[in-house]
Amino acid sequence: MKKVNKQIVVIVLIALLLVAVIVTVYFIARKKQSQNDNSTTNNSSDTASTVLQYGSRGNEVKRLQEFLNTQLSLMVWRGYPTYNGQEIKQLTVDGIFGARTQAAVEWYFNSKTVLTNQF
Repeated sequence: MKKVNKQIVVIVLIALLLVAVIVTVYFIARKKQSQNDNSTTNNSSDTASTVLQYGSRGNEVKRLQEFLNTQLSLMVWRGYPTYNGQEIKQLTVDGIFGARTQAAVEWYFNSKTVLTNQF
């Protein structure tokens, strides 16, 4: 009877050791993945720090235009907003920072204080 109990104890200890190894490997792999994600995020944050201005072109401008369109779509129920006498409608996502994009950017940053004070 004691031999059976010792064998069971040994089997349980081996099983626990295997579980500990599996958990350790899992967390090491997860930490490496997290470090890879952070390095990717750091690389993309360099792109995010690009200064966009009138005349800029590219994917960053497209992302800005998509973001502004999202913000504008939230306001359509109140009618299209105006800024400096110009009606701000949905932008064409063409990657070109022109007059309409400039007006939408100015509207967005100036409307933040207006919107938060209204609600």
